[in-house]
Amino acid sequence: MNDSPMKNEKGFTLIELLIAMGISVILLGAAMYTYTKQDQVLRSENKNLKARDYARFAMTELDENLRMAGFGFPPGNSASGRLALGVSNADATTITFMANTDNFTVYAADLNNDPTSNAVEVPDTSPFSVGDNVVFFNAEDPEDVNFGALTGVIPGPSIIGFPNANGFTFDPIDDNVAVVISKYHTLTYTYNAGNQIITLTDDGGTGPTGDDTTVTVASQVSSLTFSYFDADGAPLTTLPLVAADLGAVRRVQITVIIVDPDDATVTATLITDVTMRNMGI
Repeated sequence: MNDSPMKNEKGFTLIELLIAMGISVILLGAAMYTYTKQDQVLRSENKNLKARDYARFAMTELDENLRMAGFGFPPGNSASGRLALGVSNADATTITFMANTDNFTVYAADLNNDPTSNAVEVPDTSPFSVGDNVVFFNAEDPEDVNFGALTGVIPGPSIIGFPNANGFTFDPIDDNVAVVISKYHTLTYTYNAGNQIITLTDDGGTGPTGDDTTVTVASQVSSLTFSYFDADGAPLTTLPLVAADLGAVRRVQITVIIVDPDDATVTATLITDVTMRNMGI
């Protein structure tokens, strides 16, 4: 019997090898497709995260500072019809407001009772300089308020040159009426669509000829919108707001849309409401 030793050997036929290679290619392709899709999802999520980070940074800047509007001024009173002081200009992409951002407030120790004088005494004049913006009002009757740039300061426990002080109609401090005096800044947020930036201009707490500074607080901004509401939640839609509506603002809604710097198709939108806590009671 002549049996060949190769007769019982087993292996893959050419067809089997081709089938196996085809399956391998399919599995490899599926793996590559899954990896590519996961990589695309990860890259897209990273872009979205970057855009959201930009948006959160911009919104935090706007939210925190805008809440200061009216700080240092007497608040408005809806019941008595007293308008608030704080927002001086309001449009869809720009808002200007006044606030005691230095957090410096003093009380008059005495008030010259001469109706022709504009001298007010305070414990310390060192924080004040000519040209500083100040607001002063009767703590018991906030209807009686004046504000503007100081025209003169002398050392020691007194300030002279208060703006519009002549005819300031409240009793002197010796009748136990407190005179609140605050230094304030005028700040403006502006959206520049061409450069896609939000800027903040600060007057430095001085008059119109003061040391205004403008800085960029947010970039990659494809849209910024301010919306305004009164104490009852009614929208104030005639922009820019007229004086009566400026004094009635109690809430500002901010909408910011940020675009990814590397991919203009990726955006993030944040909307927040800012309660103007210093502008109304």
